[in-house]
Amino acid sequence: MFGLGKRKGSGDFLFDLEMEIIDKGSASALRKEIQTKIQEVKALLRTGHQQDEYDQLGILLFGYTAVIKILDRIESKIKK
Repeated sequence: MFGLGKRKGSGDFLFDLEMEIIDKGSASALRKEIQTKIQEVKALLRTGHQQDEYDQLGILLFGYTAVIKILDRIESKIKK
């Protein structure tokens, strides 16, 4: 009622990254690359850059962690 029921054929929403990784199966390689970038950003944050750079690096770190969460979601879908 009022659009709250399940729609036929809608399925789950897939990000572009999800579709690409499901097709190629390159989740583990991408995970390693992102993990190294996360470590680099964390090292830069520990050095204590200027406030503007610090904020930008923090936003970048949040983005990388979001990609890791998406990769976890993809891997759980593939294993099912």
